[in-house]
Amino acid sequence: LKKKIIFENKPFLTIDDVVELTGLKKSSLYNYMNQGLLSFYKINNKKVFFKMDDISNFIFNKKNYYKSKTEMRQEALNEYLQLDKIV
Repeated sequence: LKKKIIFENKPFLTIDDVVELTGLKKSSLYNYMNQGLLSFYKINNKKVFFKMDDISNFIFNKKNYYKSKTEMRQEALNEYLQLDKIV
């Protein structure tokens, strides 16, 4: 929790900050950056920085979300009930 508070007070995060915050490897972060999946800022074509909002958006992206079995069952039930009303 302390780390999160420290990071939230920083206007920009370094790649090392993001590694510490997320637990991802630098190589993974660079891959996500190259794929255009992770927004970043580059100063003088060398130093890379990130905004906390961009990191949060990346982590909590819908593509990274996996539904629980309960959610999947509920969706299936809802679809079944909708189909039952049509027929």
